[in-house]
Amino acid sequence: MAAYGQHRARRRAAEGLSAISGQLYERAERRSFYAHPADLSRILALEGVVRAGVSAAADHGIDVVGGGLDEAYVSVSALARIHASHHIEERSERPNLILRVVSDVDWPFPDGAEAVPLAVAAIDLLESDDERSRRAGAEILGQL
Repeated sequence: MAAYGQHRARRRAAEGLSAISGQLYERAERRSFYAHPADLSRILALEGVVRAGVSAAADHGIDVVGGGLDEAYVSVSALARIHASHHIEERSERPNLILRVVSDVDWPFPDGAEAVPLAVAAIDLLESDDERSRRAGAEILGQL
C-alpha cells in the first residue's frame, strides 16, 4: 500500500501543482473579516499568524499588491486569541482581512513561521478576486 501511495504522489508531482490546485481549495476554511486598519499589521505579526497570498507576496518577490486586503493562515486557537485581543468583525462585504482557518491538529506550519511557502502563496493567489493576482499564482505554479 505504501508503494502505491508513493507512486500516486510521484505521478501528481509530475503533473505539477497547477493540475491539482482545485483539490487543494479545501485546505482551510476561508473566512472574511473587517479589522480596524491600524490593527492589521499587529494581527499579522502575532504568533501563530502566517501571512499568505498577497500578504506573503513580497516575501517571495511576487509583484502583486493586496489593494487593502491582507491574508493569513491561523489555527482555531490563534483565531480565538485574535478575537480576544482585537476587534474583528466577520463579514462578506468589504473585508480587509482573509483568514484561512486550520484546525490545531492539522496545523502545517512550523513554530515561528511568518509567511507561507511559495507554492502555498501561489495557490492562495489563485483564489483571489483580483485577475492580476490569479495570473501571478498560475504563472508561479507553472514554474514549480
